Amino acid sequence: MRVPSPTSRSGQKIYLSLFDLSWAAITPILALYLRDSSLVLNPDWDVVGSYWLVSASCAAVAFLALRLQDGMTRHFSVHDALDVGEAVLFAELMTFLALFTLTRLDRVPRTMPLTHGLLLLGGLLIARIVI
Repeated sequence: MRVPSPTSRSGQKIYLSLFDLSWAAITPILALYLRDSSLVLNPDWDVVGSYWLVSASCAAVAFLALRLQDGMTRHFSVHDALDVGEAVLFAELMTFLALFTLTRLDRVPRTMPLTHGLLLLGGLLIARIVI
């Protein structure tokens, strides 16, 4: 006797929205530019590169871990907005801990997690509302 396979295999798929990944990659540079444009325009890219790499990778991990893609449906609810907020908070906490462990936050402005988190949250929520 053959057992039919389940019709939904969403638990086995690992995928992210292209917009989510691109927004997670753009917002660290945008937040640094909004906070202090001399950091981005400076030829010394140690601060910018380390912050960009750590924050973009932490955001991607948070989006995967909290299955943020599942909220990209036609019907967007408050529960989905809270899920986006949790993913952004988790990404910012991981970024803060990783940067504090690696560089002790040398030369990174202290308001960067807040600025980056607000930009990331705002863009993700607006994209979901528009969709």
